[in-house]
Order: sequence, then structure tokens, then C-alpha cells
Amino acid sequence: MKKAKKFDCVRCKDEIQAKLTREWRGLTDEQIRQRIRRKLATSQAPIAKLWRKLAARDEKRPKAAGARRAKRRVRSPA
Repeated sequence: MKKAKKFDCVRCKDEIQAKLTREWRGLTDEQIRQRIRRKLATSQAPIAKLWRKLAARDEKRPKAAGARRAKRRVRSPA
């Protein structure tokens, strides 16, 4: 006989998804993205802290360096 589960992850996911659908009803995709970013910027949840850490790391990286490296690899057909 199987033991009854105390936590059903599928039911939990469905409940969260339904809550977000109600919360986001009528918003554009851009408005949803802005709301998510705002929550991540202020939340103390572990995933939000990780998001901020990764975002800060990406801001510190020089963006033009990748383009310069790619140009160096291009050789003229001589």
C-alpha cells in the first residue's frame, strides 16, 4: 500500500500557475516582464538573490570585447 503524499508538486505548480495567470490577466508581455523584474529586484528569495548576482556580473563584463574578439578571427581571403 502506498503512503499518502504530504506534498504534491504537480498540484503546487498548477496552483502557482493559476495564481500568476489571474495576476497577469490583461497585461502585455512587456508589463509582465517589468513586474517580474521589479519583484526580483526587491525579493529576498534565494532565486531573486541569484538573479541580482548574475545581473550584476553581466553588467561588469565589457560588452564590446566579444565583438572585437570575433573581428580578430576573421581572415582575409589571401
